[in-house]
Amino acid sequence: MVFDRGRFAPLATPTPPDENTLRLALRTPERDAGRDARGPDALRIGRLITLVFRHATFVSWIVLPVVATILRLAYIATLPPTNIVTFEADPITYDQIARNILSGRGYSGASFYYPPGSDTLTSFWDPLYPYFLATIYAVAGPSIPAVRIVQSIIGGVSVGLIAHVGTRLGRTGTGLIASAWATIYPFFFYYTGQLLTETLYIGLILATVALGIEAIHRRHAAWFVALGIAGGLASLGRAEAFAFTIAYVAWCAIRSATQPTSMGSGDADAGGNRLPREGQDSSSSGFQGRISSRWVPLIAVGWLAMAVPIAPWAIRNYLAFDRPILTTTKLGYNLYKYYHPLMTADQTVRTVPFPDFGTMAEPERADLMQRIGIGYMLEDPVRTATFMVSKFFLLFKLTPSNDATRGYALVSLLSYGILLPFMAAGAVLGLLRGKAWWPLLGYVAFNIASKTAVFAGIRLRMQIEPFLLILAAFAVVRTAEAVRASQAPWLLGARHRLRFASPRR
Repeated sequence: MVFDRGRFAPLATPTPPDENTLRLALRTPERDAGRDARGPDALRIGRLITLVFRHATFVSWIVLPVVATILRLAYIATLPPTNIVTFEADPITYDQIARNILSGRGYSGASFYYPPGSDTLTSFWDPLYPYFLATIYAVAGPSIPAVRIVQSIIGGVSVGLIAHVGTRLGRTGTGLIASAWATIYPFFFYYTGQLLTETLYIGLILATVALGIEAIHRRHAAWFVALGIAGGLASLGRAEAFAFTIAYVAWCAIRSATQPTSMGSGDADAGGNRLPREGQDSSSSGFQGRISSRWVPLIAVGWLAMAVPIAPWAIRNYLAFDRPILTTTKLGYNLYKYYHPLMTADQTVRTVPFPDFGTMAEPERADLMQRIGIGYMLEDPVRTATFMVSKFFLLFKLTPSNDATRGYALVSLLSYGILLPFMAAGAVLGLLRGKAWWPLLGYVAFNIASKTAVFAGIRLRMQIEPFLLILAAFAVVRTAEAVRASQAPWLLGARHRLRFASPRR
């Protein structure tokens, strides 16, 4: 007879805990004295924090968006009911174009510098925001407070989207912390009160990323339709989103068609990566799978959906300029202006002389300025490199340099300035963590590169700011896990040491 020794083997005698484990686990008079010394207020705060993390999903997706909306409404209530212009004319231009649309003059208008003529048809400005304003004006009249109210609601929804993306990529702790920061982040408050594209665009690009994550996870064509539409709208809000959305749809389709061969006892995250078992870091977990041909129709569905909001704008441009311009004609102007011989590295020159346009239409003017601008860049590579380095630092500068905005320089230092090191650390950790983070990091890198090459500033950084908050929150959570583990090694095997793990899907 053969016995299964593994089945009938005697139970192993448990190893007695060492002195260090007992010291950490057992209550001691010194530890009780320290707990008592914190006082009732500290204990109540501790219980509140525990309660918040216990209901993190409800807090980050419901409570914080509502609080964010209320705070933004309170902020805009302090503003005058008129268009606020600080150091750029864009709010005036957007308002002018929206009024021209409602008055039947079409998408026409200009700032004080370009394009010439306020009543001529143009495709220079990103089209979505003026049409957004025109829609609100059609319902509520040309009311600046009405625009701010809608933007406050969009800001609150964006907080929930930040929580969603952070939770999907970095688990609940990341989403909760990032959404909490976004709720009170001062720059988001400021742009809520401005007639500028930032608030609307942030909501749309967050929706694009969030829908892409769900499309990967749920593997259904309907999610790719939603992803394409959101990305198309974001592309009309800011041209930089166009190239990203094309690549992102393809990435999501390929990832969704990747079938994990063996998930073991771990879970799969929204990006298709295998989540580690407890005590195992996901950056070291392997991934093996096969690619099915299903990604081809999913890409087609996503791209066709993306074309739905863009097509009317392209058709309008073809009828007006004999060219199906998909986004804007702004690139030529920006390259010409910001590499012109009269321009300085700090971008403080307001206007530069234009070339002789003659009777050129706007697309031809844009082509001419783009050729001249690229010529300026190639003519003096050292100057071009110096300008790019300067633009990089202008993009990430800690305080505004304009006189009109010096009032919140301290607020900028105490918010963005404190979080900046964590943003950088989160980018490194996300890169090492796994493929689920790559689209977010790719979007951030692409925007940094485009701003460094053309034009940069704090306002343009807002296009990536919500994702930087997510990266900073991820770095904080990972740092807290490391600190907690180093202080109490016996907690490494605990299921919820500080990971704030999401329930199994």
